[in-house]
Amino acid sequence: MEKIGEIGATATKRYLLTITKNATIDIYRKRNHQFQREIYVDELEECNVPVTYAETDVDDGILDILRCLPVKYRDVFLLKYSGNMDNDEIAKVLNITEGTIRQRLSRGKIMIQEA
Repeated sequence: MEKIGEIGATATKRYLLTITKNATIDIYRKRNHQFQREIYVDELEECNVPVTYAETDVDDGILDILRCLPVKYRDVFLLKYSGNMDNDEIAKVLNITEGTIRQRLSRGKIMIQEA
């Protein structure tokens, strides 16, 4: 922790990369979530489904389930299903292998079933 203040230290570079990665993921999620919600609401209005019901009950229920997952599993689920990203895209964003992505999705599904 002391070396984070040093400009050329490896710890400083890792710290900045982590902050940048997390900020990028947050921005991507916000933009994509807003876009997805707009499409979803438009589709619901065409089907005459009450928007308030869909937005609050369904979204909150899904988010409650995802909140039960550890962060590393939750991130993969959000990028995969909310962000509509492929496993290779998620692997690049999170800087992990595609095998790890598949493993986290599988384990996350098991955790959700057990919850």
